[in-house]
Amino acid sequence: MRGAPVLLVLLLAPAGHASIGPISLEDLIRGSDLIVIATVTSVDLDARPTIATADVREVVSGASGSIVRFIAEPQMRCSVATAMPGERVLLFLSKSPASELATIAAHGHGRLPLQTIDDVEFAAWPQKVWIWPLHAWAAPAPSEDTVVVLAELLAEVRRVRSVQAREKEASSLRAFQHRPD
Repeated sequence: MRGAPVLLVLLLAPAGHASIGPISLEDLIRGSDLIVIATVTSVDLDARPTIATADVREVVSGASGSIVRFIAEPQMRCSVATAMPGERVLLFLSKSPASELATIAAHGHGRLPLQTIDDVEFAAWPQKVWIWPLHAWAAPAPSEDTVVVLAELLAEVRRVRSVQAREKEASSLRAFQHRPD
């Protein structure tokens, strides 16, 4: 009967628990199909899954119309996907050809609320996202997020996308050069 307590503990442990580790800013950028600055205009809590609609203020990377619709609820246990009407956000989104709805990249960590302080826009980073190489400041309590100057963040997004485009071009050129005649 020695194994009974261990078996009981295993039966009481949550099944399928997963967690997301830290993600670098570069990986977040590279893993996103669309990056926009937007204002959430509505959240349909009656829809399954919950759907948020946002007016796009600026397309940072990718192709988008003036409105984006995205899933605003966790799709797995480790997800923190959400949205609040009226919030200004920097969204890192993934799109699927099978759906008109985008998903927030990195299990919801690709949603960065924006705030303006003394005419400077800041983005709040979740604790589980690494922001290297940007300089960051600790946010005021009780938040455990980190804040970065939005302009610095956007400059890094554009730098990474530029590198990504050059890599894609070089890869295409190599493939063309090695093509059998």
